[in-house]
This record gives sequence, C-alpha cells and structure tokens, in this order.
Amino acid sequence: MFLRSVAFVLLAVAIQQPATTTVRGVVRFEGTSTRLHINPGATRVVLAQPQQGEVFTRMSVGLLPETALPGALVAGDGTFVVENLPPGRYHVSTTWIPFDWKPRSVFYDGKEVSETGFEIAAGASPSTGLVLTFTDRLTAISGRVATFDGQVPPSPMVVAFPQHQPLWRIAGPRSRSVRADLTGRYVITGLPPGNYFLAVIPDFQPVTISDSVFAELSKTALKITLDDGEQKRQDLITRPAAGSPR
Repeated sequence: MFLRSVAFVLLAVAIQQPATTTVRGVVRFEGTSTRLHINPGATRVVLAQPQQGEVFTRMSVGLLPETALPGALVAGDGTFVVENLPPGRYHVSTTWIPFDWKPRSVFYDGKEVSETGFEIAAGASPSTGLVLTFTDRLTAISGRVATFDGQVPPSPMVVAFPQHQPLWRIAGPRSRSVRADLTGRYVITGLPPGNYFLAVIPDFQPVTISDSVFAELSKTALKITLDDGEQKRQDLITRPAAGSPR
C-alpha cells in the first residue's frame, strides 16, 4: 500500500511538470569586417517571452543577472545550446555583441521569426534550427521634421518602433528615439531590417517610452520597411507646437 501511494505521488508530480525541450543554434556574422566577433564566456543568447519584457530590459542594463531568463553562452565557433525550455512563444536577443554589429535575421526551423517570435510546443523534439545572423551593413533613416507650413517645431523627438506589437515589451535594438536638431534634421541608425512605425512627438519632453505611448503614437505613425543596410530618407510632417502662431 505504501509503495503504491509513493508511485501515485511520483506519477502526479511527473504529470504536473511541464515538458521542456532543448534548442540548439548558431550565431553568424555576415558583413565587411573579418575580425573576431564572439567573446567566448561573455556572449550570451537570451530567450524571452513577451510578458518577460520588463525582466529583459532590467537584465540588459545590468539590474538583473544574465541568468534571469533562459539562455546559454555562445562558444567560439558561434554555436549554443539552450536547455530546459518550457512551452511558450519566445523572442531572441543577445548580450555582448560588438556595437558595430546589428541583428539582421532570426530563423527557427527555416522560418524567419525576428518579429513574430517562435513557438515551442509541449513535448517538442529538440531543435537544431535557431540561426541568428548579424550584419555590419547598418540601416539609417534620415529626414526633416516640419509643420504643414514648413516651420520647425521646437525640439521634436522622432521615434521608431516595431509594427509587431508583442515586440514593444522587448524591442531592445528595434526601437530608437532621437531629438531633431534646430533645423529639424534627424538621423536614426542601426535598426535591424524589419517593419517599423515612425512617429514624431512635437514638443520634446522627457517621457518614459512604454506600451501605452507606443499604442498612442501608432495611431498616426508612418509605416516603413527597412531592408538590410538600407539608407532611407523620410521627411515628417507634424502639428504646430502648442501656443505657436497658426
């Protein structure tokens, strides 16, 4: 009777434990530089679920240990193994990649998933298909911010952020904000290829960019697409600053 009770308890625990899986992959660099890109023992692949965006942000600025989310160190040959992943949808990021290299693509089992993320099903077989590619052919968006009558609003901020809403929480390198100069000129560099919103906050004030701010800006933002290494020109029209003559 005792052994039967123990067996029942062990079976119940096994049923309650979510099945995990292992993901193997490789980090690749395609660009003009030939120098070493991987720092063994420091470069790390991190997998974050959308609801873990705040954790990822705090981790990426050193407020939490790098092990706060599932991940693995990258070997000198670019390979990595992430074990014990529970079911769910994941997005990928990295730490300690040289600043002059930016994400170009993320493929999982042959499908591009840099914006959508990828799903790990319960009890899924181990995967060897996660490929992260970085490039030093950097993108750039440049242009001029002005009102409908050609005036430059005071201190406008230009914001670029992903069209895919789940990435707002873990946008990382996929969001940028810059302040235009006195002539209204702005330049945003280093965004990975992808689909973005481009918006203007006409009266620059220190604000915390959050999901709610992105949601409001997306209502009137311009939609743009960036290809690998593309240099895009995009002028922006905004409303006059509050209190300025019409």
